[in-house]
Amino acid sequence: MNNSIKRNFLYNIILTFSSYIFPLLTFPYINRVLGVANIGICDYIDSIIQYFIILSSLGTQSIGLREIAKFKDSPTKLRQQFSSIIFINAVLTVVAVIILVCCTFMLSKLVPYRAFLLIGVFKLFFSCFLIEWLFQGLSNFEYITKRTLVIKIIYVISIFVFIKEQSDTVKYYFLTTAIIVVNASLNWIYSRQIVVFSFSALKIKPLLVPVLSYGVYKILTSFYTTFNVFYLGNVSTTTEVGYFTTATKLYGIIMVVFGALTGVLVPHISKLISEGNRDALLSISRDIFVLIFLLSPPIIILCDYNSSLIIAIIAGHGFENAKIPFMLVMILVFITALEQVVIQQFLMASNSSKCVLSLSITGAIVGVSMNCYLTPIYSAIGSAISWIFSETAVLVVGLFFFKRLLNLEFPYRKMLLYVFLSLPYLLICIFFHSDRIISLGTQCLLALVWFIFVSFKIQPNNIIRKQVVELFHKYK
Repeated sequence: MNNSIKRNFLYNIILTFSSYIFPLLTFPYINRVLGVANIGICDYIDSIIQYFIILSSLGTQSIGLREIAKFKDSPTKLRQQFSSIIFINAVLTVVAVIILVCCTFMLSKLVPYRAFLLIGVFKLFFSCFLIEWLFQGLSNFEYITKRTLVIKIIYVISIFVFIKEQSDTVKYYFLTTAIIVVNASLNWIYSRQIVVFSFSALKIKPLLVPVLSYGVYKILTSFYTTFNVFYLGNVSTTTEVGYFTTATKLYGIIMVVFGALTGVLVPHISKLISEGNRDALLSISRDIFVLIFLLSPPIIILCDYNSSLIIAIIAGHGFENAKIPFMLVMILVFITALEQVVIQQFLMASNSSKCVLSLSITGAIVGVSMNCYLTPIYSAIGSAISWIFSETAVLVVGLFFFKRLLNLEFPYRKMLLYVFLSLPYLLICIFFHSDRIISLGTQCLLALVWFIFVSFKIQPNNIIRKQVVELFHKYK
């Protein structure tokens, strides 16, 4: 692995973790100051804005990254593709802004949140000019990381300086939107040193179909990933939204860790698939599955058994009803981690658009139907259950294609073995459980001892020993 790749890898890891670590620094403080209902309002409004961003961007980010990476050594083609993608995104964004403003003033459900939505209009508009895909396609992770860290440090300081009481809720949402505005402005200014938008360079037609195709995939996927918050806010209360989004915070951070590990530990899978190297693919898939079997059970058991204490630590008083949604959402650590490997690392690398579309449709149907049935009755708990059902359905269909398209087997027996080896984690929680932080620390320490013992003694040929220790040597 050459130095530039190592640097980009490091910058990407820092960038990914910062997306969750910085919110974690402010989250307990914000929860205590604003309260669950106001947190729910912000998250509900943000889910609406995110849907408009999805509709306004469609597949421009994915296609943009691909096209920039392809033509980064050709200034003429680079300007053509950059200008065309920006133009498509800008037109869609203007339409989305008009629709959002109309909804803000015409829908009675949204009238109480008009101030938030008008602030969100700026987030929607400036998202068009974030153009992270340009810098990612050029592998300029150094700029992205340094800029992001500086702005987020300023944001964290601003939170503690300006947010003092519940009446500062609008001010808080303004600060979260300001991050996008400042990032987009700096990105656009900096991009002019690399490539300049030109109307004369536009060549829209070849990009319309792929942008639309990827957009349909994103929209379908959103029905079982981000639909929960939006629908929960419409059929229940913003307080329930606050419970649900609180329950998902720690889950989000954990999934970043899994994503970083699996993303780095998987070599050039597309190349192996094209070469038909089944033995190498089988070896890699088993190693990564073992990693998930090792890591997810202790995380789920420790978090679920200590859910009340964890909620109290990260959210404070008033969020007790987030406990059950939190316990349910943590089950997704195992399901979604497997899903990331099977779908994102293997099936998407096989370039089977029909397969990916089938997965998206499955998730959308199950996600929407379960939400419509459960969420109006059980609120945040119903949203969590619906999420589990939709992700499980996607995983089951994904495993079917994993076998059918790639002729690879899922190690069910290995999974059962590691479930059995996880029983000591449950015993540790039972014998050392209390409502004190020191108890949680003791459980984590003992769980770590058992984890190391399993990793290096009982199952010595697993991925922890074979790949993590030799990570940078293996991919030279």
